Order: sequence, then C-alpha cells, then structure tokens
Amino acid sequence: MKKNMNEQFSMIEKKDLEIISKIWKASLPNDFFSILGHSFINKVYFEIFFNLDKKLGLKLTQGDKIIGFVLYGRFDKLVEKILKENFFILLYHLITSIFINYKALFIIINVVTFTFLIRNFKYLNTNKTELLTIAVHPNLHGKGFGTKLLNKSISIIENIKFSDEIYVKTKLKTPKFYQNCDFKIVKKIFGRCFLIRKIKI
Repeated sequence: MKKNMNEQFSMIEKKDLEIISKIWKASLPNDFFSILGHSFINKVYFEIFFNLDKKLGLKLTQGDKIIGFVLYGRFDKLVEKILKENFFILLYHLITSIFINYKALFIIINVVTFTFLIRNFKYLNTNKTELLTIAVHPNLHGKGFGTKLLNKSISIIENIKFSDEIYVKTKLKTPKFYQNCDFKIVKKIFGRCFLIRKIKI
C-alpha cells in the first residue's frame, strides 16, 4: 500500500533524460535506438523529440526515483528530422554499434527492411499520434507498472484532446499488452503488428 501512495505521474523534463535513456536501454536492449546507444538516445533522439510540434512524455516515479516512462509523437516526423539534421551522427552510431555487437547488424537490417515495407502505409496525420516507446526499469517488470503508465497516459490524451487515435507498432509475440488496454490490431507486416486505439474527445 505504501508503494502505491509513493507512485506519481508527471511530464518528462529535460533533467530526467539521463536516467530515462538508461531505463530505455536496459529495458529494451534490442530496440533500434537502444543499439545506437545511450548517448544517441540522450543527445540526438530527445533533442529532436522535444522540438516536435506535438509530443507527450510521461514518467512514473516511485518515491524520488523514475521507474518508467512513455513517449508519444509523430514517428515519421522524428525520423525525418534525425535523417535531415543528424545523418552522419546516425551513421557513426550504426557503424560503431555493429563493431561492438555483431547482432546489431541483424536488428538494423530488420528495421530497414520493415521501414521499406511500410513506406506506402500512411497511418499518421495531425489528428493521430503514435506510442513511440514505453519502458519500465527491468527490475520491476511484471508488476503492472507498464499498464499503469499506458492507462494514465491515455487518460491524459483524452483530457487534453491531444489526439483522436493512438497507433503502436509491436512484435507479433507481444500485442496482448496493448489489446488488454483496448487496442485493436489493424495490420500485420514483417513480424510486427500495428494496433490502434480510438480516443473519445
């Protein structure tokens, strides 16, 4: 009971990024941005994320420690800006990650192939958003914090009329987490599925 009383949700601030990027990398080690490294997430990804026209970042704290976070925004705009403004930094991190861990090459090829296959699937516009990343510290997996983060963030999106639809991409093995929060599968491509949740605004 005490733990629940100490849990708080609040918007992510720039001072939180160091710990959030560490949670991201530890919790999602095979994520494309994780293999690019802590430095890339902290200095490139978040720099662009905070400059997006429409974004939402929510953190979950327990006591004075951040234990999880969720990010929403336009993934297409995010990637466009990364390629336009930080292409050579991205290339450097890609090459470095392959030298550090050869398995990174397979993840990179997989992501590039998937991106090519969905190039004509236009699912985002100004009234829609995408759940970009959700992560909870790996020591706290399986305790319901991810569900709490997802439900609280959806409630905020409804209250502030942030978007009328939320999309999320996930592996075919793990859609139940989102389906349990009223997301519906709309498309399956290359080992992943797109899910959508309509928002009452």
